[in-house]
Amino acid sequence: MTSVHCIAHRLHLAGQDAAREVSYFKEYENICKQLYGYFSGSYKRMQNLKLIQDMNDDPQLTILNIINTRWLSMSNVVHNLHQIIFSIIDALNDDMTNAENSRDKIRASQLIDYLDPNFIISTMFLADLMYILSKMIKTFQRDHIDLSEVKNSLETTVSAIEAQFVGTDDISPTYGTILRQYMENNNIISDHLPSFISKFAKAIIKALQNRFPDSEIYNALRIFDPKFLPQRESDIASYGDDDIKILVEYFGNDRLSASGENFPRYFNKIDLKQEWGIVKQIMKSIRTFDFVKGWEHIWNTKPHFKDDYPIVSKLIKLALIIPLSNAHVERVFSHHKLTKTKLRNRMNDDTLNMHLMIYSNGPDDFHNFDWDCAYDYWANLHIRRANNNT
Repeated sequence: MTSVHCIAHRLHLAGQDAAREVSYFKEYENICKQLYGYFSGSYKRMQNLKLIQDMNDDPQLTILNIINTRWLSMSNVVHNLHQIIFSIIDALNDDMTNAENSRDKIRASQLIDYLDPNFIISTMFLADLMYILSKMIKTFQRDHIDLSEVKNSLETTVSAIEAQFVGTDDISPTYGTILRQYMENNNIISDHLPSFISKFAKAIIKALQNRFPDSEIYNALRIFDPKFLPQRESDIASYGDDDIKILVEYFGNDRLSASGENFPRYFNKIDLKQEWGIVKQIMKSIRTFDFVKGWEHIWNTKPHFKDDYPIVSKLIKLALIIPLSNAHVERVFSHHKLTKTKLRNRMNDDTLNMHLMIYSNGPDDFHNFDWDCAYDYWANLHIRRANNNT
C-alpha cells in the first residue's frame, strides 16, 4: 500500500541525488575528507591548529569526517568548518612555510589551492542549508508524529530553501544567515556568487520531493484524527472531502508496481464516500480524544462499527499503524551497541533484552522515580506471587 523508508536514509539519498546533479559538491566532499585526513593524522598539526584558533578567537572546534552512509553527517562537518575555516587556512599557510617535512609542505600547498573562494562560499551556503534540513529530520526523529506533519514539514523545508537560495521572478533570494553575513563582510554581490549555489538548492528540492512521494497520502489520512475535526457545525459537512478524493485516487484504483505486478483496488469509491459522510458525524463524540484513544473508544462502545463502516475502518487502521518515524527503533539499535560492547561480549540474550526493555520502557529519571508506587501498581494488576522475603 505505502512504503515506509528510513527518514534519515531518504535524506541521505536526496543529498546524493542533488550532489550527482551538481558535480562540484562531490569535489567538496573529497576536499573535506582530505582536510580531516591531513589534520587528524598528526597530533602536531592538530595542536598548531588549536593554537591558531586561540589567536584568532575562533571556537575550539575540530574538523570532522564525513560518513559515507549518512549524507547528513555533512551537517556536523560544515557546522564546525564554517566557524574555523580561516584558522584552517592560516594553519595550512603556516605549514607551507614552517613544516619540517617537504611532503607536508606540498600537501598543505595543495589544500590551500582547494580552499578557494568557491569552497568558502559553499561552506557558508551548506551551513545554512543543513540547518534547514536538520530541522526537518528532527521532526521525524520524534517518537510520535502526526500524519499532517509529514507534508507540513516537507513543504516548510522546501519553502525555506526556495526563499533563501532560489527566489522568484519578483523576489530575490535572501541567501540565508551565515552566507549573507559572509557576503556583507566581503562586499560580495549576489551576481558574483557561483551558479552552482542556486543549482544545488533546486536539485535538493527536486530530490526531496522525489524521495517523499507519499506525503500527500499521509496528510490525507489525518482527517481521521479527531483533533482536526472543525468546531463549527457548518464546516463539518464538507470536512475531509478533498482528502477523500486523494485517498480514492490512491487506494480506489488498480495499481501497477514498479515490477509490473498488479494490485487490485482497495475499496469501492462510492462506498467510501458514503461511509465518510456518516463517520465524520460520529467523530464529533470523540472530538476531545487523541487519535488512538478516540478510535479505541468508538470500537469499544460501538462494537458493530467495523462491520457497518468496513472501508473507513481499514483506512483508520492503516493510519494508526503507519510508522512515520523509525527513530525509536534506530535508537534501540544504538543502545544495543552501547550495551553489548567488546568488554561485555559474553552478555546473554536474556540480559541484553532486559537492558533494552528498561531503556525502551523505563523512566527518564531513575534517581527521582517512585519505585514503591511502581511496585504497588504492578502487584495490584493481577494476583501475583510477589517475593516479600527481599
